[in-house]
Amino acid sequence: MRSASQNIEQRVNGARSATEAEWREHRRRPFFRPVSIEASSDPALKVAGFCMSISSRSVLMLHDAPLKTGSPNLIIPTPIGKPIVAKTAIISTELRGGQWHISQGTFQGLSSLEYTKLFVATIKPNPDRRASYRSPCYCPVSIAMSDNHSEQIAGISRDISITGLAFLHKEPFLDRSVTINFDDVGLACGIRLEIKRRKEFPGGWYECGGEFKSLFIEELPRFGA
Repeated sequence: MRSASQNIEQRVNGARSATEAEWREHRRRPFFRPVSIEASSDPALKVAGFCMSISSRSVLMLHDAPLKTGSPNLIIPTPIGKPIVAKTAIISTELRGGQWHISQGTFQGLSSLEYTKLFVATIKPNPDRRASYRSPCYCPVSIAMSDNHSEQIAGISRDISITGLAFLHKEPFLDRSVTINFDDVGLACGIRLEIKRRKEFPGGWYECGGEFKSLFIEELPRFGA
């Protein structure tokens, strides 16, 4: 069985390669921010999600509910005034882990003002001091509580580095130490993570970030078994 450090290093390298490919193919930069996805025909029909990467022409976003067909309005908060409201044609949607949706869309009919705001937002330096060595990584994970491995919740990773991981989830918990299993590798094993920060987002989303602590991969019951 591979060590935890080998497992993490392989995933970090894969995340870096994916980020580089995203830039080469779509000219999209990592741009993590909560967004609201509204049906253009009825603004009351909303889905809360996150922008993952963005350019002045297109977007990659994460959400936990399927989108209706058509071109919804994407509401993007910015640090320079009112949020950007961009009509977005959904090109593709991929289901990961049975409940997480990743959609790719192109912006339609942006005004010159909205285009400028979007351009400024995408080139604005990221104030997060950890961003220089983290790589976006959107993989389904199972999160096992420290005192009871049979008690698990579903999540999806946000970014990864050699030293730690940030992930999103919809069920709050208070444990300060958890075991993370990457569901896409198909192994019933996990890596210990010590939680260092927590944050709540609109739409019932939560984010946790932590440091890897185990020096080996722990046995972990398969999520949902």
